[in-house]
Amino acid sequence: MKALYKWFAYKLPIRSKLLISFSILVMVPILVLGIYSYQQSKENTERQIRSTMESNLTRLTSELDTRFQREGSTVRFLAYNLTFRNALENSGHNASTMAQVMNTSVEPTFWYFIAGDAYVKGMEVYSTKVRDKIGNFLLPVDDTVSQQAWYQQALDSYATHWTYDGTEICANRAILDTNSSSEVIAVLRMFCYPASLLDATDSMNYLDNGIRIVDENGQTVYARNSGVDALDEAVRLLAEDGSETAALEQGMLYKSRMEVSDWSIYYYLDKANITKELQPILNTTILVVLICLFLSIAVINLLATALTRRILKLQEYAEYVAEGHLDKELSTTDTDEIGVVTNSMGQMTHRLNDMIHQVYTMEIEKKASELRALQAMINPHFLYNSLSNIKWKALRSGNDDISEITGLLAKFYRTCLNNGQPLTTVRSELENIKAYVRIQQLTHDNGFDAEYDIEESQLDYRMLNFMLQPIVENAVKHGLEYEEEDGKGHIRIECRGEDEFIVFRVINNGGAIDLQKVAEVMRTPGTGYGIYNICERIELYYGSGSGLFPSITEDGETCFTLKLNRTLEKETPTEA
Repeated sequence: MKALYKWFAYKLPIRSKLLISFSILVMVPILVLGIYSYQQSKENTERQIRSTMESNLTRLTSELDTRFQREGSTVRFLAYNLTFRNALENSGHNASTMAQVMNTSVEPTFWYFIAGDAYVKGMEVYSTKVRDKIGNFLLPVDDTVSQQAWYQQALDSYATHWTYDGTEICANRAILDTNSSSEVIAVLRMFCYPASLLDATDSMNYLDNGIRIVDENGQTVYARNSGVDALDEAVRLLAEDGSETAALEQGMLYKSRMEVSDWSIYYYLDKANITKELQPILNTTILVVLICLFLSIAVINLLATALTRRILKLQEYAEYVAEGHLDKELSTTDTDEIGVVTNSMGQMTHRLNDMIHQVYTMEIEKKASELRALQAMINPHFLYNSLSNIKWKALRSGNDDISEITGLLAKFYRTCLNNGQPLTTVRSELENIKAYVRIQQLTHDNGFDAEYDIEESQLDYRMLNFMLQPIVENAVKHGLEYEEEDGKGHIRIECRGEDEFIVFRVINNGGAIDLQKVAEVMRTPGTGYGIYNICERIELYYGSGSGLFPSITEDGETCFTLKLNRTLEKETPTEA
């Protein structure tokens, strides 16, 4: 064993070590899990089969009890017929009197139940009060009848008793006298069709089960075999013996007693059928285990190859660095021990190149920042001064249009640049928009109308600068397109306070837009830089609930809703 360990630990190639180790570690849990899974599935299946058998037996017993109870109620009703009982007591063996009673009140009732109940085949009444048969139902009690077990049972007990004579199921009940209700004056027998009365068993087919119904004496009333002779014979012997549910080697058996008739129902099935139910589970379990083993071995092989390949590459890197070559970068994104060693070997050359690159980049960025700062200081003043001079020269020359548009440009750039500050007020932002819209109207010969609906209470709140201009620019573009195609464009700009939000709406009648395309523009830089920039700034500076939401109004107009949270402090109005 020690020699085997040394061979495995120190001489066997590392790839073979990995294959053997991982295969053992993976195969054992998979096999254990497969066996456990099959056992659990087997137990669950058997539990489900038992539950189904018990449920079916309970339903069958309940259905048959209900039927027997109904027929028993019919027998009880007929046995309590007062007119019939009085006639039997007082006829004094007068056949004519008895025949009249039978024809007028008894037989019509009997025929009514025979004709109206599909389970009832016929009826007979045996009485010691008559000597000959009267009508269709009333018969005398002779020696043969008096010695029958069902007759003796009816004399001993006044309840309804159910018997089976080999062909018919009978309900037997004593008819008592009217005075004391303690003397038996006749016995009523109602014959039922076994096939109809017991047809509830036809719907209880489950895994080729067998059903056997026996009376209180063990006589078989109904039998449907399972097809397995040995099992059917074993159940028959148990039923005739009256035994309770017993363990069967070949099958699974449940017994239930019918409350009304005191008969017993044996419900059973062959265990081979249970095995058939389990066979697909076993096949599936074996297939899954084999697939898992195959995939595991394949993955183990790939993993072992990957690990050894990295070690061989690391060996090449080590030899390359050992020769004094520091110009080649050695790095990997792996974070395990092999990756750490690889990165450590190339760390010096990588850091040196990175430091040189960082110093060079920082110098260039510094110069560019200084240039941008200089432009930021020069350009706004240059623009303001130039536009102001043009405005006043236009006024002196009487060019009011040039003067107006120049003043609007100055106001637009002043509010747009905002002295380099990122924050402005709602008032200043709307001044910027009004200047921009008026410039567009003048440069397009008033090709569209503009309407403003502003809540004064919102003007002093602070917001990010240059948020509305790209939206209004798109609205103006759509409005001009509408003017070119169908009529004069119209733009409506609203500002409202809703809960904790400042809500801007820019509506134009330029026709419905493709909302899906707009959503793509809002998510993609480059295609619509202004709209994309607004969405990025909202996400960066405002909380949840804020955003830019395109929609189509009920009138088919395009609406952009800008919703900003009041997370910025309200600015104090400047005194005049």
